[in-house]
Amino acid sequence: MKVAPGVVGVSFLLALLTWLLFNGLNLNSDRYDRQTQALADFTRFERGMSREVLTARAGLSRNYDALVRMVDAYDAAVVRLREAARARTERRMRRLTSWPIAPSGKRN
Repeated sequence: MKVAPGVVGVSFLLALLTWLLFNGLNLNSDRYDRQTQALADFTRFERGMSREVLTARAGLSRNYDALVRMVDAYDAAVVRLREAARARTERRMRRLTSWPIAPSGKRN
């Protein structure tokens, strides 16, 4: 009869550890990491593109290769961000990636 409390204790401990394992298991962690990296790339390239545009507008840029690379990287980041986003966030993505002022001078 002295074995029964030990068996109950071990089985309780095993059940507790199993429950903690399944609660800590995140099945969407890879997708979350991809989304976070895509958003970080988007913001980094957006800042870089703004810096290059301001440098070019001030006349301090000798060539526009860096600006072209930033625009290409920005476009690739937008594509990755759209792939990571779900369909219900597509409207928000369009609003986020649109320029605040249209070429005609009117706000979007």
